[in-house]
Amino acid sequence: MAAEALARMEAIDPARPETWRIRAHIAELDGRFGDAAALYTHVVSSHPEPVMVRRCLALCLYRDGRPDDAVRTLLADPVHLARYAYPLSLSLRALVNDGPHDAVHAALDQLGAQDVLPGLRGEIRKALAARVPAETDGARLADTREAADLVARGDWPGARRACQRLHEADPSDPDTIGALARCEVRLAVPGAAATGIARLRTLPATAPCLKQLYVLQVMAGLAAEALETAEALLERVPDSPYAVLRRSRALFDVGRLDDARAALATLGPPRSAAADIRLATATAWWDLGEFEAAIGVLGPPDGSATRPAAHNLALVRFLVATGRFAAARTVIGHWTGGGAAGPAARHEASALLDLAGFDLAGALGHCRLGLAAAPDSPSIRDLEQRCLTGLCRPEEARESLIRSADPSQDPEATSHVPQRALFSFVGGLVNDMMIGRAECARAADALSSRPADAVEALTEIVRETGGATGIAIAMLTALRRDGRFRDAIPSSASDWSPRIPKVVHQYWGEAVLPGDVEAFTARLSDLHPDCDHRLWRRREVKALLRETFDPVVGRAFAAARSPSVRTDLVRLALLAQFGGVFVDVDCWGRGSMAPLVHGTSSFVAFQDESGAVGNAFIACAPDHPIIRQCLDEAAAEICTGSAEFPWLLIGPGRLARTVAQHLARQPASSCSVETRIWARHCVMRHLAIGRPMAHARAPHFPELQRLLSSRARRDGDYRMQAAE
Repeated sequence: MAAEALARMEAIDPARPETWRIRAHIAELDGRFGDAAALYTHVVSSHPEPVMVRRCLALCLYRDGRPDDAVRTLLADPVHLARYAYPLSLSLRALVNDGPHDAVHAALDQLGAQDVLPGLRGEIRKALAARVPAETDGARLADTREAADLVARGDWPGARRACQRLHEADPSDPDTIGALARCEVRLAVPGAAATGIARLRTLPATAPCLKQLYVLQVMAGLAAEALETAEALLERVPDSPYAVLRRSRALFDVGRLDDARAALATLGPPRSAAADIRLATATAWWDLGEFEAAIGVLGPPDGSATRPAAHNLALVRFLVATGRFAAARTVIGHWTGGGAAGPAARHEASALLDLAGFDLAGALGHCRLGLAAAPDSPSIRDLEQRCLTGLCRPEEARESLIRSADPSQDPEATSHVPQRALFSFVGGLVNDMMIGRAECARAADALSSRPADAVEALTEIVRETGGATGIAIAMLTALRRDGRFRDAIPSSASDWSPRIPKVVHQYWGEAVLPGDVEAFTARLSDLHPDCDHRLWRRREVKALLRETFDPVVGRAFAAARSPSVRTDLVRLALLAQFGGVFVDVDCWGRGSMAPLVHGTSSFVAFQDESGAVGNAFIACAPDHPIIRQCLDEAAAEICTGSAEFPWLLIGPGRLARTVAQHLARQPASSCSVETRIWARHCVMRHLAIGRPMAHARAPHFPELQRLLSSRARRDGDYRMQAAE
């Protein structure tokens, strides 16, 4: 089978890294470890980012009698080692054989100096002390490598099979139990997380066991139990910054936000921490909505600091998200180092900056340069797809989707969009755009002209056709580039628009109110003492829909296929009936929303990173025509059993279509007076949108399964319903 794979890859491109990896794998299976090491060295020299390739190289070097070279290879990039704790554990254990162990001790000392994987260091030292035989069984090592590779590619069924073989070989290994449970959770296997938790509870409470237990409890939505486990893990390894970060995350999940901040503050001066700890700490501050603290951990954005590529990229993301474009340009302009990953990361950062300024052509150029340096980068590929859909080029976006699912596949040889692409807005948007290719071609031509001319042309297309989602997004982007949407937020918070009632709506549809949701909603209420704050629950909403609305809306609520669709329906219903402001429960209040709702506007929203109209924050007058049209059309489609992707059915995609249709019928001045669409970074100054709440990290996997079963599928792919 390996020889057949090699023949196929050599027919495509004999110089591709994947071809060299297969050659190395065949040499390894044949026992030619020296030849395999030479082949893996070639792959690592051209693409040093994949840690798993370095692990294969290290094992071949060790088996070829070169343990010192093996250890140096393993430690080539300690920043990324924490993501691969289990394969690294096997690799180091493979070096624990009878004979001198100086190389292993030196490796552990280096890991300790960089504060990487403290739990793993302790386990390996115990293995050294006890002279534990090395785990050199070829089948087990092959299964471990296969499982890691399949997880990286998102092949959860294949990864599950590999993890099952590992679990059968060693039922008491906590890392294998955790990996198997995570694969099964991804596949919506009933009781997967509970089974993994039960298995882990039968094992001694070692640090690796507690770490896996914590992860599964988070995935199962057991926030209180996860906090107990995090506390126990910190007692077990009190000097581990990772344990501190887990405890902070667990405190956040139960709503103890002040305690979470205090826990993060114990990590000390950020510059004294190892690189991976600094990045994890910055991300934790960002998740808490403390944007300045997150940026401060990564260093001043003034060009005075030398940072790893991953830090520079994260810093640019933070700066762009908060509208600090000049500082982001400074970081990119002073970008130095970063190793082989540096050029690709720099182009990705430049693409993010261009996208924030809605310069889609410039962003696409940087994406192409980034993919030339890192062809398998999923994040750059995602940005490329966003650019192509924004430029109304669905054919190229389809090709990008296919390449992201299988880099070896020829996009010209298939008319399928990979099924996994349907779980992002891009897949559904491409499918929608392919149906109206003629209009997309007209829109693409319009986008190549001056912004003012593009606005006129796209407005005309929307008037003629009603505007598919992609064309609506293009029209909104052209309006912003032409300066029709003004993003100057006043400093005064006293001029709340008289047309928008001072009431803040939020909705939680489950029986139990989690601690983090309770803390977030209380924060928003405290920031707006002059507003009526309403946290609606499911029973109240059902009564309101039954008593006040057309029966179609009530039937749509009952027929909604997922909690997210129900929430979007409730959002539209409450705004249509009462007006005011609707804010998602995962938005952390950073200040009063009054500056966003100032003037005489009757509809206020924001343009999200896709170019569509985000719905995490919407303010409007009662019975506004945009909201009423969205509600009526979406409710009717839901009642007919539509299996459309929620983003298009009732989310930002539908809002973009309706807003574009509304603006096409209005005078040009209405863009900044009657209808105000902020840039996302303007809203982020007042609302930290989309914080990673506990319930969002314990997803509704049955919902995902239902969505899969409702899609038209053949041979595992979703065939786009292109017009004949």
